[in-house]
Amino acid sequence: MRKPQSPKTKVPDARLPDVSVPESAASLVDIALASGDIHCAAAVYGLAGEHQRQALQAVMFGKRRDVLMLARWEHTPPAVLQALCDSRDIFVRLRLGRNQNTPEQALIGQNRFEKNAVLIDLLLQHQHAPKEMLQGIAEQDEDAGHLQLVCRNRVSDAAVLQALLKRKKNAFDRDVVANPHATSDMLQALYQRGDAYVRAAVIGHVNCPQELLQRALADSEVLVQRQLAKDARVPVVVLTQLATHADAAVRAGVAANSAFPSDSLRRLARDASVAVRRALAARSDLDGGTMQQLSTDTDGWVRQWLGRNPALSPALMQRLAADEVDEVRRAVARNPGCLPALLRQLASDRCAWVRAAVAYQVNADSGLLRELAADTDVDVLSGVASNANTEESLLTTLARHEDADVRRGVILNPRAERQVLLPLLEDPYYLHRVLLVGRRQLTAQDKWRLCEDPDYRVRFSVFKWFADSFSKPSSSNDESH
Repeated sequence: MRKPQSPKTKVPDARLPDVSVPESAASLVDIALASGDIHCAAAVYGLAGEHQRQALQAVMFGKRRDVLMLARWEHTPPAVLQALCDSRDIFVRLRLGRNQNTPEQALIGQNRFEKNAVLIDLLLQHQHAPKEMLQGIAEQDEDAGHLQLVCRNRVSDAAVLQALLKRKKNAFDRDVVANPHATSDMLQALYQRGDAYVRAAVIGHVNCPQELLQRALADSEVLVQRQLAKDARVPVVVLTQLATHADAAVRAGVAANSAFPSDSLRRLARDASVAVRRALAARSDLDGGTMQQLSTDTDGWVRQWLGRNPALSPALMQRLAADEVDEVRRAVARNPGCLPALLRQLASDRCAWVRAAVAYQVNADSGLLRELAADTDVDVLSGVASNANTEESLLTTLARHEDADVRRGVILNPRAERQVLLPLLEDPYYLHRVLLVGRRQLTAQDKWRLCEDPDYRVRFSVFKWFADSFSKPSSSNDESH
């Protein structure tokens, strides 16, 4: 297992800032302006009025390197990216095209200054791509790569797809069928003219009509039959036939299909393919006989899937808890139905991963967690630290652990009280301080202690948290102010 890590970063002094907690959006913006910090300025930009925005832009956009960074950074707020949309710098615009936070309005007309092939490709793939742009490409563009990107973009609705199909019939069928907005009429046409891959994709589409499903029952292509085997709308009589299919993937689809009745599953438990038996072992509606048979399967993955199955009986759970394969015992330890007595047995397992699974278990009581806290393995201790059943006194001790993963477990623990979390405001790992900004147990005063943190990501998180709280009409954080 992993060795405990020693802190290498100087612990920030969270008591340094002696600035009063801002009481309004305007005061928060004023503090950000006074700091001259581009990240603090970006965090509050959406709150600012027109005059303040101009001042914030002077802070953020004074240096080209800062502009390039903000255009690229995955945490840059959409309002800041919108403010960059008129830039003529192609490198800024390319970064806006790559940044998935860039809002639709900022993407409109990004290729108006000059045609750039890379930028166009980025815009066509963007999750906020303007629909009008996609529609225009579908109706007029001849570039096959562009049209393919239009098909694959989930912003492209039925009207966009229809415009493309009207001009380029057959050419992009495989791409259109992958779009969730393809209509039942489109799917009918695609199935009629498509090859086996297209027809199989049509059957698996969320909008596939029942009448087309009925038609596919007579399709002899294995790819189509694999899709049918997984579809809960297929009649049981057809699934029964597919359960004896020569193709193992078809049988595995039937084994995982919730529409296939549980009383017909036992024969699949003897299937020659491990893929079929693994799919079967994950079902929650297995009868006792089928589970009994799978518990002695020669494939460890079958027993592992069965070990996680919430329908597993206590007797079979006990058997699998003694399995020679570590991952099978770990699966039992993770089972939501694992009883306290069995958890206690697994808590002394020779494998640390099994003991860690017990430590993360919601069914582990405080006494068992106290015993596990004496373990030397970091993963076990991390589980104890994050478990909601762990006593507060124990969390206080674990919050001082030398390993970052253990301390992070305390931070993520939903039951960790304010007094437990306060010392962690001085944790040497920046991510922990970022996480603490979002913890509801800490007050606004507590969080504001990090407003001058040495790490820019922490400062951004603090100012963003306050900006978000001020932007909500009725903030859930009012009680913290």
